[in-house]
Amino acid sequence: VTYFGDKTPEHTGHWPHIREVFPDAKIIVLHRDGRDVAVSLSKMPWIRCDVYAGFVIWLYYQRILRTLRESSSLDVYHVRYEDLVARPDVELAGVLRFLGLLYERQVAEGYGNREGIPQREYAWKGRAIEKISSERVGTWRRELSRAQVSRLERLGRQTLRDLGYELSDPDAGRLPVWFLGRLTWSVARCALHLP
Repeated sequence: VTYFGDKTPEHTGHWPHIREVFPDAKIIVLHRDGRDVAVSLSKMPWIRCDVYAGFVIWLYYQRILRTLRESSSLDVYHVRYEDLVARPDVELAGVLRFLGLLYERQVAEGYGNREGIPQREYAWKGRAIEKISSERVGTWRRELSRAQVSRLERLGRQTLRDLGYELSDPDAGRLPVWFLGRLTWSVARCALHLP
């Protein structure tokens, strides 16, 4: 038996077609705090997005994933990134059970390999070949200002809560109109540079 996998967020909107081509496909959805995703996307060399546009991209995919969670026609397993890096043995054992594969200790304790990563992509995929670590959890707490965090949380308050992420300022008010105008410009600029 041959197994293959693909990690591409852009596939999120193509579930019906994937199901049509691969009717036995098993889908693993890895959820991550949108504030950390926004920080990460703002540093990618292949996209020009600030943290706000990155967060809007995360919200877009979460909207699609909400539909997926409500669908019973797909074989889907959900895992939180924060849980995976905190307890890789437990979480990866669950993933392998879902896939119908045997658990081996090396899965959680081993390292990735360079075979599937072109050298030009090491700058943003290099961590994939390192030991699993929780070092990147909560990056937003260290790298974003209080004002940035407040704006992100107001943009995605309900989505963050629905996924079990605590808000640093749950009582924050509405976003100012000037910010929404700036956000529209930022998202449009980002979309123009998507690969």
